[in-house]
Amino acid sequence: MVAKLDGSIAGALMMKKLMVSADLIELGFIRGVLESEGILCIVKNEFLNGALGELPVNETWPELWVSSEDWPRADQIMISVKEDAGAGENWRCKQCGEMIEAQFAACWRCSTNVKRD
Repeated sequence: MVAKLDGSIAGALMMKKLMVSADLIELGFIRGVLESEGILCIVKNEFLNGALGELPVNETWPELWVSSEDWPRADQIMISVKEDAGAGENWRCKQCGEMIEAQFAACWRCSTNVKRD
């Protein structure tokens, strides 16, 4: 939105809430992914946690908003990113035998890299 000198608003953009999260880091990550895909994002309540105690907790959580036009694509991207975060299976290190969680590409114990097929 752009405010003109006469007080009118030009280029009004209809926005829709995509997500709410108590975790600003998660919200910032999703915002970065969406912006890299060319989707304009706005974060509301980013600094509202200072009002915690005066307002209900969930009312101070940051919100990620995108244009109504971009919302369906943004929603699909967000779902895909969240699904990919837990993708894969745990693996056993061939060097030391340690069981490693799927999100790690190297053994924490001996630094051996996983060999994925």
